[in-house]
Amino acid sequence: MTSPTIEELAALPPFALLSRDDLRAAAQLFTARSYAKDAIVATEGDRLEYFNFILSGRVQGFWRDEEGHQLKLGIDEPGMHFPDQALTGEPTLVSHVAISDMRLASIRREDLMRLLERHPQIAVVMLMSVVARLRRMIARARMLTMDDVYGRVVKLLLAGAGDGGQVSERLTHAEIGQRIGATREMVGRVLRDLARGGYIEADGGRITILKKLPSHW
Repeated sequence: MTSPTIEELAALPPFALLSRDDLRAAAQLFTARSYAKDAIVATEGDRLEYFNFILSGRVQGFWRDEEGHQLKLGIDEPGMHFPDQALTGEPTLVSHVAISDMRLASIRREDLMRLLERHPQIAVVMLMSVVARLRRMIARARMLTMDDVYGRVVKLLLAGAGDGGQVSERLTHAEIGQRIGATREMVGRVLRDLARGGYIEADGGRITILKKLPSHW
């Protein structure tokens, strides 16, 4: 397997301030790995030998229970890293699947720790990233525990809506349910009620918000 290029490593925020000589030395500690879309990159419960930085593509975290029910978590994009639990050597708490073709820079945990000791500025940037992820996870946990299904659907739609009110992604009822922890039947009921009230328009998985959504239903 090959190492990432110096240019690829420099494009990662934690390594952006390293000199070319330091980048060249650091690159030798990494292995470049490629994954096709839909490939499982990490499985919950595994002790992972490598920590990954995303060079290109996107990966989604998820949980799946024994009955096959799935809850989709956050999406990590180029410049981000995962799984954070690998830093401690403990089993990963989240499974990850590639949602596009991916290229990763993977490094053994022991090598990463030595690299962080040599270049503390890398650790500072990574710490800020971990804190940002923690904030997102806390906000998501609050939504799942404090909001009803209607509130969760509305927050998802509003978060994805761009100019003109159209949600950028094509979302099936099942996809929405997997993201907010609800059944597709419950999601379908909420969307049908909103459509009947003239608040949204749904066509082929494309959802457009037509007017301000009620805070409660």
